[in-house]
Amino acid sequence: MAFRESGVRWRKLRCEGTGDGFFLLAPASVPKSVFVERVPHVLAELIRRYNAGQREQARMRIRAALHAGEVVHDARGATSPAITKAFRLLDAAELKAALAGSEGELALITSDWFYAEVVRHSMAAETYRPCRVQVKETSEAAWFALPRASYPPRPARTPMWLWGSVAGAASALVVAGAVFAPARPAAAPGESIVGAPRTADPCAVTFPDALSGYGVVEQSDDFGNFNRCDALVYPSGDRADYVDVSVELATGTREPMPVQWDGEFGVQWPPAEPGHCTRILLLPDAGTQVVVGADGDPAAKHDFCGMAEAVAARARTALGRGQIPRRQLPAGSLASKDACALLDTAATTEALGAGPVERIPGFANWACDWSYPDRPGLVKVLFDRTAAEIRQPGTPVQLGRYSARVQARERGDTSCTVTIVYRTYVDTKHQQTDELAVVDVDKSDARPEDLCAPARSLAAAVATRL
Repeated sequence: MAFRESGVRWRKLRCEGTGDGFFLLAPASVPKSVFVERVPHVLAELIRRYNAGQREQARMRIRAALHAGEVVHDARGATSPAITKAFRLLDAAELKAALAGSEGELALITSDWFYAEVVRHSMAAETYRPCRVQVKETSEAAWFALPRASYPPRPARTPMWLWGSVAGAASALVVAGAVFAPARPAAAPGESIVGAPRTADPCAVTFPDALSGYGVVEQSDDFGNFNRCDALVYPSGDRADYVDVSVELATGTREPMPVQWDGEFGVQWPPAEPGHCTRILLLPDAGTQVVVGADGDPAAKHDFCGMAEAVAARARTALGRGQIPRRQLPAGSLASKDACALLDTAATTEALGAGPVERIPGFANWACDWSYPDRPGLVKVLFDRTAAEIRQPGTPVQLGRYSARVQARERGDTSCTVTIVYRTYVDTKHQQTDELAVVDVDKSDARPEDLCAPARSLAAAVATRL
């Protein structure tokens, strides 16, 4: 289950039992990074849930090892020095002692080669610590990570003897594994990473060159809300086959999932879905996040999570340098407006019925929600940008001096949406682009078609205040 939720197809792996454990072989076509960035966190969460429902005697504690190398298959099974090394790492006294002294159930160890070639390039690197392993003929450097551990600060320099490396590998070997992130250290006071939200440039924390290994890349500065920047990746060169990798500045409640802390920054790995993968960076600024998403055709076999992780890793590097660089928004743009000021509670209750209404602003007030906490009912007002030539179908309406369209089930199966064209301009790629104010009414106990009348009424109020 952990591999499936991490986006790894089980049929690609070879699993062999060892009596009191097992080992897995993954072919070279499976990115090694998946066993560092995704599988450990998903597996850790699944084991935690399992143990929560078991008697103490039935709970699991697991040691795991990661290594890679050439593997030979014959009539007796898989053999190679790489497999032998992985089992010796697994049997290391240092790993056993680390697990015994840990409050958690899991401990993971990697070879020095695997750390140098894979782990140290990932956002998980800060959770690993060096050790020296001596098992039978094996005496070498290794790296381990512990669940729920509070590590001391990493030394500024790592001794050079810990950075050995060997030639490339044909297969990745996984003997089981999971990593829990260490607790977050106290944040040192300092300047805000975001600064003034409306002038923070999301394009300054996304790097198209980080995606160059996946295909042809184009950056798009004028798509979606103003807190977003996109890079379009064309893996095959076919313009119809692309992955949209977005970087979005966001505010809101933290997702209820494990967090790996790297100094003042946290990272979350939501489970991958077909055609979609997200990585979330939690910033020192209270409640502020950078959300990196990769989206494309669910039937395509692209490495969506690899793309999201590549951009998230580069974004983390940029954010570590200090405040996000500034940008200047064009005069007359919808970006100067406040979505929360375009509606009020009275208009919401008049359209959807009386009751307590909670208002929730989005990043820089470029989006705002009004919701009923005690029953179904949600109104969203948000800003958007899209190419003028791809305006979606819908019933055209005129709201004051603005043209608009009404469409049921556009943003969800239980909602009706009114899209107001605020202005049309020529973007940096010399393409006509619409700035849009979107009003969406969602109510799960009503037919979407019945929500179009209140949605149009609310959109009329928005258009008046625009």
